[in-house]
Amino acid sequence: FFQFYYDFVYDQLLAFRERRQPHLTFIHMSTVVHEEPNNAAYADEPVRRFLEKIFAANLQQNTAILFYSDHGFRFGPISKTESGYHESRLPFMYWYIPEGLTLGDGLDAGQIRKNLRTNSRRLASQFDVHSTLLHILHGKPSPLPLSADKFFLDHTFGHSLFTELPLNRTCEEAGIPEEYCLCRRFVPLTDAHSRHLLGEFILEHLNEQLAPYSANCTPLSLGRILETKVSESLSEAAASTSFFSDSLLETVSVRLLMAPPSNATFDVTLRVNVNVQLVDSSGSLGAATIIEDRASIQRLSSLIRLDRYGDQSACVRDTPVESFCYCKDLL
Repeated sequence: FFQFYYDFVYDQLLAFRERRQPHLTFIHMSTVVHEEPNNAAYADEPVRRFLEKIFAANLQQNTAILFYSDHGFRFGPISKTESGYHESRLPFMYWYIPEGLTLGDGLDAGQIRKNLRTNSRRLASQFDVHSTLLHILHGKPSPLPLSADKFFLDHTFGHSLFTELPLNRTCEEAGIPEEYCLCRRFVPLTDAHSRHLLGEFILEHLNEQLAPYSANCTPLSLGRILETKVSESLSEAAASTSFFSDSLLETVSVRLLMAPPSNATFDVTLRVNVNVQLVDSSGSLGAATIIEDRASIQRLSSLIRLDRYGDQSACVRDTPVESFCYCKDLL
């Protein structure tokens, strides 16, 4: 199947070249590794042959090639590791730039490649990919806003990857939602009271979402909290205070397991007002992050299920609760 598909795309490339017609070919294949990451090996040979045919026919002379993923592993055993936490938020991207590519402002292939190498170590987002495609189309970065809807297509977020990205760019400036921002490292949140508050808040939120589907879905119960962590900047903030820091609105990440029959595992990102208390442990000062009460938890930003739910939620297929409903008819 893969070879047939790539052969079809190759024939299209030849046809467009014969007509001297500029074109964009977009291939999005999710079936290869969606259920099993190791299935990626089945695509290796067809992709290799596809690229060899492109170079043998000299199609690469005027073709920019982009390989990318929309995300990494989002469920299964890998997603429950620290590496998996980053995988689900950091898709890969590879560019091939033809030798003869020249754009406005004196940009040639050599300078473009140099900028891409620099940008590979800087903060980028899907908005930048869109701006880069516009750069190819128009020969220069497009300054025009594409939509008034800032969540989807506000061009002010986009920055062509063929030009150097700002060194100190923030997630907000790049249009990256806070739950996908990995610019700061996290440290464990060990306070038992804080962990309990977070678990109860998440459970209550999920059961509120299930309430309209109560005829079909079983209410969830909390099994145990597997991990909680908070932005490392909080421990730095504590060092500049005499006892308590001011209340800071920060990102907290929680991984938790639901009780049977669900047994679902979730990764949850929340925005929380926290305090940092200096504590004396064996003669040395350390920082303890404290969530004082339920009112401190501002909102739940994202919820990702890390295990397969399969037919657990067949009774509410294609609804907002599909990823965490356990159907009563399975009891």
